[in-house]
Amino acid sequence: YLVAEHLSRIQRTGGAEGTGFDFVYKDGEGNILGGNEGGNAWVRWYKSEVGSLQGKTATILGGAGATGNAIAFSMLEQGVKSISITDIDVERGRAVVARLKQKFPDADINFYTATSDDQALLYNTLERSDIVVNTTGVGKKDSSESPLSDNLHAAMKKGTIAVDLNYRPEPVNAFLTKSSERGAAIYNGTGLLIAVNAIAVARAITKEERRAAKHPQPKR
Repeated sequence: YLVAEHLSRIQRTGGAEGTGFDFVYKDGEGNILGGNEGGNAWVRWYKSEVGSLQGKTATILGGAGATGNAIAFSMLEQGVKSISITDIDVERGRAVVARLKQKFPDADINFYTATSDDQALLYNTLERSDIVVNTTGVGKKDSSESPLSDNLHAAMKKGTIAVDLNYRPEPVNAFLTKSSERGAAIYNGTGLLIAVNAIAVARAITKEERRAAKHPQPKR
C-alpha cells in the first residue's frame, strides 16, 4: 500500500482501473503503473479450464500477499459471492479485506488467521468452499509440506476445486495430494504461469507498437 501511493494509477488489464495490483511497470509515456497481471491471468485460466466463478465460495490461503490479493480482487469482479482470506500476517490480511469490502460491499469477505485461534472458523469455511487456492508458497521447496493441517484438509468437500500456485517440476505436492484424497479436483500452477506469460507478451507487443507510433522510422 505504501507503493500504491506513488503510482500514477492502478491499471487493470482491459483498460479499467482498480485497487489491487501485483506488479509495477512503466508505460510508454513514462507513467509508473500498478497492474493486476496475476489476478487477471488466474481468472482467464480458471474460466477456460474449470468454468464460471459466478456465485462461488472461495478460500485463498496466503491471501494477504500480492498474488492472493490480486486473485481475490479478480474473483470478486467475476461474481464470486464469498471469499475468505487466511494469512499469518494479521495486520496486512485485515487491511486487504477492508479494501476489498470497500470495493465490493455486497460480497461476503472475511479474514482468518493461520493460527490455532481461528481453526474452528477456518474449518467451517473450508467445508463450504467451492474453491481453495494456495498462494502461500508452502510446498514449493518441500513438496511434503502443506499450508493446511490434516484436520483442515478433512474439512474439504468432494468436488472442491483445489489450486496450488507453486511452480514445481513435480505435478503435485502435499496440498494437492491431500486435497485429492478428499475428493477435490486438483490443479497446479502451470496454467497460471502460461496465462501470465501470455499477458506479459501482449503488453510488451503493445508497448513496442506505441513506441513505434511515437517514433516512426523514416522511410528508406
